Amino acid sequence: MTKHEENSVVSGVGSADGLERDKATPLASQWREAKGANPRVTCECGLIAPLRFLFRCLYCGAWFCQTCAESHFNKSREQYNRERSN
Repeated sequence: MTKHEENSVVSGVGSADGLERDKATPLASQWREAKGANPRVTCECGLIAPLRFLFRCLYCGAWFCQTCAESHFNKSREQYNRERSN
């Protein structure tokens, strides 16, 4: 069993129910915040920022501040820009 599989089993993410339960509450909260006239969304770190300054993951749908996005995507903006220009 790989380390990732071990973490999934321990956290309950390995099952469909665990995955939905883990993600549903924060993601639903972010969607509610994003629907207003002047959307401000709370990142997982607790930072509340205007939606235009956040980064959204196309896979999980969550919004992140720059610091959390770099951790979530495993690369900095500089690394992304460098890869994109090549």
